[in-house]
Amino acid sequence: MTEDSARKLLARVTCTNLEELEHRNGIAWTAHILLDGVYSGTAEHKGMGGPVSFLADKVVTDRLELDFSEASNRSLEIAQALMQLPTPFPLQIMGYGAYECDVFAWLEPTYEGRPMTLLDAYDLMHTPVTYERQV
Repeated sequence: MTEDSARKLLARVTCTNLEELEHRNGIAWTAHILLDGVYSGTAEHKGMGGPVSFLADKVVTDRLELDFSEASNRSLEIAQALMQLPTPFPLQIMGYGAYECDVFAWLEPTYEGRPMTLLDAYDLMHTPVTYERQV
């Protein structure tokens, strides 16, 4: 996989079902990650510092049980694409089908009036912020 093909794949990754839970240490959240609109895993953060985890889960959607191996294959595709892009925040492999990568923390269901893609999140994460000094 090249960097260009990785970018094309990440432009097809979105999220849905973002759930947030505020607690005394921060805000925990989970979101379903989709590749071409098909469930590929769950990104989650416990809201206590540390990295964001991404893993394929067996879930039930629209009363159809999704196959774990299919979701694992899609999550692996996403992980391989993330490994092709230059970043100071690399993806960490935590075990079979389990990854940690902070780019998922930048992913929102919508962005500028359309579904946000993981490529949008990656680009935002790597865009330097400049502050103009007020005089």
